[in-house]
Amino acid sequence: MRFMRVWLTSACVACALAVGTADVSAAAQKKPKNASAQCADGTYSMARSQQGACSSHGGVKTWYGVSETKAESKTEAKADRAQDKADRAQDRAARKIDRTEQKADRKIAREEYKLSPRRVGSPANATARCNDGTYSFAAQHRGACSNHGGVEAWYR
Repeated sequence: MRFMRVWLTSACVACALAVGTADVSAAAQKKPKNASAQCADGTYSMARSQQGACSSHGGVKTWYGVSETKAESKTEAKADRAQDKADRAQDRAARKIDRTEQKADRKIAREEYKLSPRRVGSPANATARCNDGTYSFAAQHRGACSNHGGVEAWYR
């Protein structure tokens, strides 16, 4: 007898919870932003046309229609993105030009700083004076005066 009473009580409680949960979940379900129809079984469809929108869900209960403003907003968003991309590319190009000009200016300044006037009595075709007092006639800066303690001064 006690077993039967406990079993019936738990069965009644389970049924009450199941029915209550179903009502709460149906009430809590909201229409999605892009839904164009609500089906008879409570689901939503995003179909572009009413024909066949809820064919496997018991038919269309409510038709909301397709919002054209969404398509227009997509077109505007694409145009905005394209304009932003073009602006970024233009800014990137301008920054690259500025960096190149600054680099060239630094190189010129660095070369002018390194070059010194030729001493009286130095050979006319010498490119550098080494730290030990000898002269280098190297065509490139790399390796000039490498066995003489490095370069003391570069000539023009």
